[in-house]
Amino acid sequence: MGMESISQSHRLEGLIARCGAAIRDAGRQQGLANHELDELVQNVRIRLWRALGGAGPPHLPTAYVRRAAVSAVIDMQRRRRARREIPLDECEIELAKDAGDGPEADYERAELTAALERALDTLPAPRRAVVRRHLAGDSRHDIEHLTGWSEPKVRNLLYRGLQELRGELARRGLTT
Repeated sequence: MGMESISQSHRLEGLIARCGAAIRDAGRQQGLANHELDELVQNVRIRLWRALGGAGPPHLPTAYVRRAAVSAVIDMQRRRRARREIPLDECEIELAKDAGDGPEADYERAELTAALERALDTLPAPRRAVVRRHLAGDSRHDIEHLTGWSEPKVRNLLYRGLQELRGELARRGLTT
């Protein structure tokens, strides 16, 4: 990567850091759950990079970035409806093959889902976004398409993210 490319990347990351709160607020106002906000930030980063042709962002107003965030939220919601995607917090996680139904099983599933969310939150943002997509049922090819990242990058982020997630779950005593 050349010096100009590194400088462009730093400027883009500075813009995302400066406008990150506005992006997340736009996502919350549009009805995204907290666990979807990392994906939104990644989508906005990709949109800005593509819109600017990789030339590095000038000093864009927060309102411009906010509009890009709202547009990204709408696209995320359309994709979810098209796939009938279920957010992770609504998924049922199988605790055991013979787990029965009832309030105790429901409570255990809710506790396990919350513990998984906390473990996911410990991952770095790019890995977290890829692992969440994987856990939602997206293939690596779908993740590549959604993020615009290369196959080796997605494969690496997924492999390392799942490895870190397994380690975090083991530290929390949540292994089988």
